[in-house]
Amino acid sequence: MPLFPLLFSPIGRWLTIGVCLMMVCVGAYLKIQKDAADRVITRQQMQDMKRLQNALDADERTRRLLADPDGLRANDGFRRD
Repeated sequence: MPLFPLLFSPIGRWLTIGVCLMMVCVGAYLKIQKDAADRVITRQQMQDMKRLQNALDADERTRRLLADPDGLRANDGFRRD
């Protein structure tokens, strides 16, 4: 146990405090980095789900329009010559 007497010296105490503070800072940095990465992934998944839902809604509207006999002749707001 050659490191145990080092803790009782003034330099050893400061080194121990410094190492503990460094470990806390590194731990906080890693946690913040992981939380930010998780937030980015969650945001991307939400955008993908919204895009998928919009595509499914458009598909459903198109199928409903094609199923209606007069659906293709209905005014959709666009002028065609």
